[in-house]
Amino acid sequence: MEWNKKQAEAIYTQGKNLLVAAAAGSGKTAVLVERIRRIVVDERVPVRQLLVLTFTNAAAAEMKEKIRKSLMAESSRLQRSEPQKAAELRRQIRELANADISTFHSFGMNILKRFFYLAEGLEPGFSVCDDTRSSLMKEDALDDLFDRKFADGDESFLKLMDHYCGDRNPRGMRSLIKSVHERLMAMPHPWEWAYNEAKACSVTPEEFAAGGLWKAIRDDMKNVLAEALRLDKQLADTLDNGGMKKLAAKLYEDELPLYERALELLNELSSDPVKALYDVSEVLSVRRPSLKPSNDEKPVYYGGYNAEVGAIRDYIKKSLIDPLKKAYLNVPAEDMLKDMAGTEDMLTALTDLTKEFDLIYAGAKRKAGVVDFNDIEHFALDILEHDEAASFYRERFSNIFIDEYQDTNITQEAIINRIRRENNMFMVGDIKQSIYRFRLADPDIFAEKYRRYKSGGDKDSMVIDLNVNYRSKDRIVRAINAYFEGLMSDYDEDARLHTGLACVYPDLESEPELHVINTQKHEDEDDTVNADDEIEELKDKELEALHVAAIIRDNLGREFYDSKEGCVRSLVPGDIVILMRAVKGTASVFCEMLKLCGINCLVDDNEGYFETMEIDIFMNLLSVIDNGHQDIPLISVLHSAIFGFDASELATVRAMTPGGMYADAFAEYACSGQNAALRERCASVFAAVQKWRTLASSMPLPEYIWRLLLESGHYLIMGAMPDGERRQANLRALVDRAKDFSKDRQATLYNFLRYVGAMRQRQIKTAEAGSAGGERDAVRIMTIHKSKGLEFPMVIVSRLGAGRQNRDDESTVSIHKDLGMGLKLVDRDERWSKKTLVQTAIGRRKKSEERQEEIRILYVAMTRARDMLYLTGTVKDADKWAASTGREIREAGSYLQMIAPNAKYKMINKSDLCFPPSADAAADSDIYDGVLSERAAGRIRTILGFKYPFEEARRSKSKYSVTELNAVLAGGSSAEGLPGFPAVSSDAAISSAAVVSSDTAVSSDAASIRGISSSYRHISYTPQIPAFVAGGRRLTAAQRGTVYHEIMEHADFAEAHKLGLLYIKAVTDKLIDGGLIDASNMDQIDLTRITAFFDTPLGKRAASASAAGRLSKETPFTMKLADVGNVILVQGVIDCWFSDENGTVLIDYKSNAINDEKDAEGEDRRLADKYRGQLVTYRDALNKAGFGPVKNAYLYLFAVGRFVEI
Repeated sequence: MEWNKKQAEAIYTQGKNLLVAAAAGSGKTAVLVERIRRIVVDERVPVRQLLVLTFTNAAAAEMKEKIRKSLMAESSRLQRSEPQKAAELRRQIRELANADISTFHSFGMNILKRFFYLAEGLEPGFSVCDDTRSSLMKEDALDDLFDRKFADGDESFLKLMDHYCGDRNPRGMRSLIKSVHERLMAMPHPWEWAYNEAKACSVTPEEFAAGGLWKAIRDDMKNVLAEALRLDKQLADTLDNGGMKKLAAKLYEDELPLYERALELLNELSSDPVKALYDVSEVLSVRRPSLKPSNDEKPVYYGGYNAEVGAIRDYIKKSLIDPLKKAYLNVPAEDMLKDMAGTEDMLTALTDLTKEFDLIYAGAKRKAGVVDFNDIEHFALDILEHDEAASFYRERFSNIFIDEYQDTNITQEAIINRIRRENNMFMVGDIKQSIYRFRLADPDIFAEKYRRYKSGGDKDSMVIDLNVNYRSKDRIVRAINAYFEGLMSDYDEDARLHTGLACVYPDLESEPELHVINTQKHEDEDDTVNADDEIEELKDKELEALHVAAIIRDNLGREFYDSKEGCVRSLVPGDIVILMRAVKGTASVFCEMLKLCGINCLVDDNEGYFETMEIDIFMNLLSVIDNGHQDIPLISVLHSAIFGFDASELATVRAMTPGGMYADAFAEYACSGQNAALRERCASVFAAVQKWRTLASSMPLPEYIWRLLLESGHYLIMGAMPDGERRQANLRALVDRAKDFSKDRQATLYNFLRYVGAMRQRQIKTAEAGSAGGERDAVRIMTIHKSKGLEFPMVIVSRLGAGRQNRDDESTVSIHKDLGMGLKLVDRDERWSKKTLVQTAIGRRKKSEERQEEIRILYVAMTRARDMLYLTGTVKDADKWAASTGREIREAGSYLQMIAPNAKYKMINKSDLCFPPSADAAADSDIYDGVLSERAAGRIRTILGFKYPFEEARRSKSKYSVTELNAVLAGGSSAEGLPGFPAVSSDAAISSAAVVSSDTAVSSDAASIRGISSSYRHISYTPQIPAFVAGGRRLTAAQRGTVYHEIMEHADFAEAHKLGLLYIKAVTDKLIDGGLIDASNMDQIDLTRITAFFDTPLGKRAASASAAGRLSKETPFTMKLADVGNVILVQGVIDCWFSDENGTVLIDYKSNAINDEKDAEGEDRRLADKYRGQLVTYRDALNKAGFGPVKNAYLYLFAVGRFVEI
């Protein structure tokens, strides 16, 4: 690969710390990998001496793989010329698996595990708890803290409650403590910092003048005044150049000097903040001159200047000067300092309380043997305070590489500073792509180092700018530069992108386009003429989505030169991405509209898992099982396909008992409802829920949830719905979460529901399962944050017109790493509160930082595009927005307002939008009464004469139970019962029905199939109360079989063989106590029929296999059967199967009545013929799922206590 000059400099420079400012698409990863290759190959540095850090596990794995491939290629190249060196390289490649190429947290864990004895309160054998568990532990710690404080009557605590929580409501104080704790944990030494900042609230004017807060305030004021001066001078020059000398003179002589003088005062009085603020306030209180043109200037002024002049002057006053005066100048400095001092005691008390909470929380973590992610960094930093640990890593790592350096936080930077040498750092990143403030990333670290290295302030360090973009076509690069040179303050020549791709096919390249959708209806618009009624009803998001769909339709199939593939090809849906600031509440609208327009789409979302229908309904079912008196979950589950109550039935239940909880009304109807059928269904719901509630206390949680998924039918129902594979994958993921949850804690249903509730409350990002193989055929919708590091041939950045929440910070406590910590001043007696000076300064700084990050987020979005870039947004008033374009006003109400000064756009009116043509639309059009060509007439005859070739399959169900299939295979049903599978002999049927192995899923103890944990055993259960459970009736053979199956499922075969009837009776009693068997029916059950099973040679083999952990019971499976072009889904449950040294054996229990007067062999043959198809299907399922080969298959007849081999 050929490297450009700057890339080569980054690769080969030695003996210095390098900060590589790598713009989007500049090949930073390739440069980093090549530098590592050169160090390992040319300098003979072992990979174990390299520390390579990044921020995600995926990025670390990708980095390791790229390094491996690079070294492999070098080894192959050297194999003939330098075989010894090649062999050494191969040894280095083998060591890569254990090399320190990881995330910061993984490296921190390495430090903790190696030097745990140096950290106070850290025990060996700890694990990392996830955010959800951490959240629950914090809630428990808060409960403990508040119980102590209220019990002790702690005065400082009660005073805090009085001042900052109305009516001593602990909820507000709990939130305040959690918020303060979370923000303090971002500091390297949180408690030392917090107490110092609380103390800093009480300062003299002299101390204030020497501190960092005054410097920050002064810098803030100077920036605002400089911007006002710049805009005012630009306006004066515009008026002067336009011939309006008198108006310009008012600005030059009466207004510009005010801003100039205010700036002079801030410089002159930098050591006297009290006087500086007073004098600046006096200057800015002077009334601005009124800009009324003289008669001779009026025609020019009102001919095109007045709107722009008014807008700019309004912006200067309302957005710059007035907020500045409100923040710092309306109250004397002495009073602001006095107010700050008045909060010191309260702020100290709050810090004490938060620290006490942290100690309780830390104790809970120690007891559980876990650490959270903040602990990893803080413990690592504490350990590295010891020279033993710091010197170990300093000597070990000859080179330290940090990827995505702009996302480093101050604690991580402190860790690196403990172990680095003077000149062994290689840091690569792009501050223009720093978009993770919410993860505590601090771009100021990168910015400060960039300025210092660039200025030559550090002789051992240097900056290298990589700004040649090898991703995007030239027109996109130029558009990005045009937008951001006016938005980013430091977008200089070093920051600008330069095109690195050659223009191979100019005719295939296109200009980026900004489409502004005007959602306003013009007054002269006629509904019946200019706008479709359906379009008129659409909301802003829907209108924008409809236009985005039109953009996609216009571009699909378009030819472009793919620089990655090196060829011309057509655009397909998978080449397109729609990027948004946030997808919640918006992506679903876009997805629905795209699908309505015939465009397949896929939402790449980390937030929607618990809102999916399949998860929401099932979590409601779990909630009802845990606590039946929850009306909303109950109604949700009743109305779902699990129980299938329709609205009228639910209303009938409520009508009988109008008042009170719905759960009570439902219980009342189950006992005495008038409609017998509905009453019985209500009773069956109670029976099912009661059974599931009993099981919840006796089964491991993951096993229970998996059993419930199948017994309720929910798993199968969701699989039969559109996108069923993804829905079932989501449900399996829930079982996996339950399994993870159960690893190291008491995994009760209540605790799991609480855990999931905490995930929802804390908005823990939880992604849905993806649809397999759908990305190439679908347009993707994702957040801009999710797209970072990716690239796409066509990018559509949407919702640019959506307003951003940019409110003033009204929080009780304000915290900023550079400005300190501030608390609202509260007078409880006078019932008022106000922000202090430090809070005001922090609020303004955060607002500025948020705006800068929003600009960077937009930059990331645009730089994802390789070949085509579209920007879309809606405005409610096109004329007003158009008037703002071209102005040098940097309002940030929306992205559209940000880019307005540099915007070239296409205005799309609502009346321009339309739905794509469809068959329905064609049917509604006028009837054609002209003459048809023969070709057209023939085409119509073909269409109208079409007959569906698979009419028989259309009438077929998509899913059959093994029992239904067996009935046909055994000749017990006609072909109409199972279309496509005629009633033939079982052998012939099986030989002609191909089992699709990749579509066979069996749940067992031996393995995990299709992501379903194998340990989940369950039986097939229809939630209707069996008549015999009520007792008092003669049991049928099938009903007796249900009882036998229940006992066999719950019995331990090894114990049953050893202890016999005594053990079987104990199992039965437990099932009776649990409500799974009715005691009144047990006189009809002969338990010796069960013990007889274990007295047979086969029963003894099964007991031995059970003791060895090689027996499975009640194993569900799903399998596809194919015959003459039809495919059906067959599902069943295998009673028992086991493996031993003699092979795999399959057993199916039967409770059929046996005619004692007939020949026993003849009866055995009759039953074997009847159930052969069923057992062969079971055998094929086990074989295709990888648990075979099944050597023998048997029926066990409870009626006579013997086996029949099939």
